Amino acid sequence: MPQTSIPTPRGSTPAASIQKSTIPNRPSITGAYGLVSQISPTRVRKIAKAIYQRLGTHNGIIHCFKVHDRSTELALAKQGNLEQYILTHPAAPSVERRRLWIQELAEAFGHVHERRVVPQDVALRNILVHNDSLKLCDFGDSVLLPLESDMACFSVGGGVTPQVEIARVGCVFYSVAVWRVFECHFDDGEGDDDDDGNGKVFSQTELLDVSTDGGVLFASAIEKCWGRGYASMEALRREVLDS
Repeated sequence: MPQTSIPTPRGSTPAASIQKSTIPNRPSITGAYGLVSQISPTRVRKIAKAIYQRLGTHNGIIHCFKVHDRSTELALAKQGNLEQYILTHPAAPSVERRRLWIQELAEAFGHVHERRVVPQDVALRNILVHNDSLKLCDFGDSVLLPLESDMACFSVGGGVTPQVEIARVGCVFYSVAVWRVFECHFDDGEGDDDDDGNGKVFSQTELLDVSTDGGVLFASAIEKCWGRGYASMEALRREVLDS
């Protein structure tokens, strides 16, 4: 798929007026075959910079000002990360707001995979609440794949596949839909003793049957995330945005 730059959307805040925060850069890199090696600060900076350059400007990704040797300057999200936001705001936002947030996340994760970046660490703590919108952040564990990579067929970082990434996104969707922190460990599940026999990608059996969980937002999409129902993040993005 050709890689094209995305222009800054109308109404976005000029970079000069956005407050900054910093996150540390990781001193290691995970390769496409799951190898982890210690690397120099200069190399870390180049990798972090390459990731943000590849991702470009997108409404669903926190703005990156500059990548230093040991840290990255990002826009300051005063409302904090999504995990803490849910814990400190027990009253759920409106159905319309939560629906919009899930669609924003589907668009953002679809964009990241479209740019051949595999986040690996998909979690509520790595999603920021910024001006009442959700923004992905902290790509320190991400893997850059070649631009010609098939995003329906990859394996990085010790078994992270498209279905594992999508399953983790399903947990994020579920957390927003029911407004409580929900996380679960996922592995590929294929050929292991932990596979539940139904072709699902999780080893735990306690994941909820969302189809019978009282009309959960995007229940069908979440269930498909957990059950290998999408070949790629792009397929998930299209279905959620069209809902």
